[in-house]
Amino acid sequence: ELVDELAADPARIRFGSFNNRAKLTPATIGLWAGVLNATPGSRLLVKTAFVDNPTIRQEMLGQFAVHGIGAERLTLEGPSSRADLLAAYNRIDIALDPFPYGGGLTTAEALWMGVPTLTLAGDTLIARQGASMLHAAGLENWVVNSAEQYVQHALHLAKDTQQLAKLRAHLRQQVQKSALMDGRRFAQQMEIALRNMWEHKSPLLAKSAQINTTTKASLQSNKQALTSASQLTVEVVSATRMTEQAFWQESALGQSLKAHMAQDSRIAVRVAYENSRGLPEIFNACIDQADHDAVLVFVHDDVWLDQADFVEAVLSGLQQYDVIGVAGNRRRLPKQPAWPFINPQFVWDDSQYLSGKVGHGPHANGEVSEYGVVPAACELMDGVFFATYKSTLTKHRVRFDPQFDFHFYDLDFCRSARNTGMTLGTWHIQLTHQSGGAFGSGSWQRHYQQYLQKWQEQELADIDVAVALDIHSFELTTVDDTVNTFNSTQLYPAMEYTTQAIPIFGHPSPNPLVQSAHVLQHPPIYMAEVPDFTVIGSAAFPIVQNKCIQPQLFTPETWETAEQGLGYCSVRTDLNLVGYAKLSKLVNHDTKVISLIGNGAINYAHWLTEFLPQIVLLKNAGVDISQYQILVDAQSYPSQLESLFLLGVKPEQLVMIEPFSLHHFPQAMWLSPIANVVFQRPKASLGVGKDITSAPDRAIYHPAALLALRDVMLGNVSDEVRAAQPEKLFI
Repeated sequence: ELVDELAADPARIRFGSFNNRAKLTPATIGLWAGVLNATPGSRLLVKTAFVDNPTIRQEMLGQFAVHGIGAERLTLEGPSSRADLLAAYNRIDIALDPFPYGGGLTTAEALWMGVPTLTLAGDTLIARQGASMLHAAGLENWVVNSAEQYVQHALHLAKDTQQLAKLRAHLRQQVQKSALMDGRRFAQQMEIALRNMWEHKSPLLAKSAQINTTTKASLQSNKQALTSASQLTVEVVSATRMTEQAFWQESALGQSLKAHMAQDSRIAVRVAYENSRGLPEIFNACIDQADHDAVLVFVHDDVWLDQADFVEAVLSGLQQYDVIGVAGNRRRLPKQPAWPFINPQFVWDDSQYLSGKVGHGPHANGEVSEYGVVPAACELMDGVFFATYKSTLTKHRVRFDPQFDFHFYDLDFCRSARNTGMTLGTWHIQLTHQSGGAFGSGSWQRHYQQYLQKWQEQELADIDVAVALDIHSFELTTVDDTVNTFNSTQLYPAMEYTTQAIPIFGHPSPNPLVQSAHVLQHPPIYMAEVPDFTVIGSAAFPIVQNKCIQPQLFTPETWETAEQGLGYCSVRTDLNLVGYAKLSKLVNHDTKVISLIGNGAINYAHWLTEFLPQIVLLKNAGVDISQYQILVDAQSYPSQLESLFLLGVKPEQLVMIEPFSLHHFPQAMWLSPIANVVFQRPKASLGVGKDITSAPDRAIYHPAALLALRDVMLGNVSDEVRAAQPEKLFI
């Protein structure tokens, strides 16, 4: 029997797993420990074989202890009777699936007992077993695609105890009605899948064979559904260049629809096979032929419909909006060429305006791209998927414009609908699109001009990116007297050291070169004593191919960064690394030196995408940068320095490093020991760089090695040289 005793608050949330002990790999335990660390006060019940053995019990406790999880937060129980096993589910709130060997019967039993399971989908059959079961049960939101998402999603689910309690209250009934426990439906789907594989492998044999099975009946039922749309509720409309046979056997949409039609008799399909006409012409014809109260779903043929309860999800969304889609933009800008872009150069709009989730890849349940919160009212939506009632289109007299055959029909439709007062919005419809979109072709450009002409926007000025995205943009102007404002500063002479005096701390490096002795030489550089050198992580700005990527959490113990991208030379002040919001509380900034010296410091693309954002991040974290001296390359262009001034840096804060240009990164790293704010590259904690084999002096990259190097360098400096340092260098 089910017992509704959900933990009252996230701090008391109870996680659990009753899986076979062989599945509890070190990776799984590390993953679960991450969940426990992210939810302080939570507990984990592990019910599995052999934990009654003291040796095995201590071994498991030790595995968790390595990740900082004490025994007081763990309950380890051995096997019990089946009745007691099922009753034990009433002592946990969320079940955790192991990885990469997920649960099978265990997951089914958890769902039957009203306990949702969080699973990580992998690449193998066994690693995707949990994902398949949860999709079939209508729990797509409990499937994640990475270890990071696993921990973050567990935290999110644990915090929303009200929603969790609501789900648990009706989960058994939901599972009973789902495809997971519908044996007849499963058998039909299996029959269809096997016959499709047979027809694909031996089409002539399959065609001539006389088979009187339920498979033949199922296929005939599906075929009838194509022509008897008047008796059904949801009409899926599409067009394809494929033949009818190829569409049903090979296309993503055709294969998806066969499975959905076997489960839900309300679905009808209208497909234009071997099509060469424009999509609006096809769509309008289907609108005319459909019943007045029919639901119309306009979708591309290269789309996998991954949503288990597809019809229910569509009907639910249409209770909220007149037209639903899977991705869109909450605003519309003049001359906007696509829902996510603000100009013809395909600059992405700010994420605060975007909404939706779309999977991408050749197969079903592809990797999901998350654009923004769902659901959300939108002005523009992606035409890969639209759903609406025919009666709504008729009432508002909205149709697709035939002049936009394959490009811009979706934007035009959205604008026409909004002009009549119809509401548009994104909804939770899980699908996978095999294509990434086709932008910029000759045909696309021609239709873009037609689109601008129709909506009388061709004479409008191009959108100002800086204004649209609320960013700081830096004009590359000159400031003649900038460099002359800096006083010369004492140089340290060239010196030579060996890495024997610079131990590599932390985890052993995978590269033996790092553990060897190397002769290191540095050129003359500016130096000064810094009593409390602190490496705080990376501030490389998260821009990849003109699109901001997921920010990474910062902690003083990690040195990872997002990948760096070039080409979008503007600084976005509204999208910053999440962890820097806590910067001023976590890091001691008694020493006031920031180094902007590094690879590409005098390259505008690097400067605008990597170096300036370091200052922006610190400012947005509440750090008073006016109290810092800032090291910059003496060969910096005056306009680069001007950009610092636009961010509030005063000329007297800058320290010019010369006489060499530090565009060679190993040289630049010699300056790291003299600054208390250093921005590290990825995997710096391993003590390696990308070119360690060709540049062994990169051993000094390791944060701990930089600390040791600082001590060695200062220890070799004479008192006379130290005394010659100007007082203005460091506070």
